[in-house]
Amino acid sequence: MSKTKIPTSVWQLERDLSYTLADMRAEILEAKYPEDLLHEICDGAIPIYLYQLAECLAEDSSLAYPDDNIFSNSGSDEVDVWKILQWTIYERLNAVAHKWLAEQQASEAAA
Repeated sequence: MSKTKIPTSVWQLERDLSYTLADMRAEILEAKYPEDLLHEICDGAIPIYLYQLAECLAEDSSLAYPDDNIFSNSGSDEVDVWKILQWTIYERLNAVAHKWLAEQQASEAAA
């Protein structure tokens, strides 16, 4: 019996990110610059294989429409569909991570 591979999706990436954030909660909250740590975590969660990026796009076509001027600070002259997908996925993961951080910091402050 063979195992069926589950296609990569933004939902799956966000779920995996949530697990990573929960596992690293203490380290993130104790960090001098937690936003820098979130950047590193989100950056590491972006698919690098083209077929995974294509699976994400097939699952969520809104990834094809990034925010305006997303590459103005990228330092790269080459912009292709794969970079657009990676950046758009990064934006989504970064939003999830920062929302998580705000919730955790509020919870810590209330305790």
